[in-house]
Amino acid sequence: MPAAKYDITIEQGAAFAMPLRFVSGASIPESIAGAEVYGQIRADYDDEEVLAEFSCGITSASERRIYAVLTSTVTASIPRGTHRYDIFCQFDGLEPIRLLTGKVTVKPRVTRQA
Repeated sequence: MPAAKYDITIEQGAAFAMPLRFVSGASIPESIAGAEVYGQIRADYDDEEVLAEFSCGITSASERRIYAVLTSTVTASIPRGTHRYDIFCQFDGLEPIRLLTGKVTVKPRVTRQA
């Protein structure tokens, strides 16, 4: 099953949170307890440099809810422009599943603290 495509917009210097929910599928176990969720942003698919890593986890294993978060410090360090991201999930003993992929548009910050 191919990953869902979802483009996101991030504002530099502001926290970003993306709640997600698994839908039923052959490649996703009924329980997501113990799964590892991770994701990265890069300038382009084949770039070596990681611009940011999402902090991911499970909100509710029984409801199959997960999250991907970037702190304000992390978003402040991402250059403005359009980049690429994806989110993966790894269940014990199974191959990683690419859940989500898309473009990341980073909007520049106007307000700065003195």
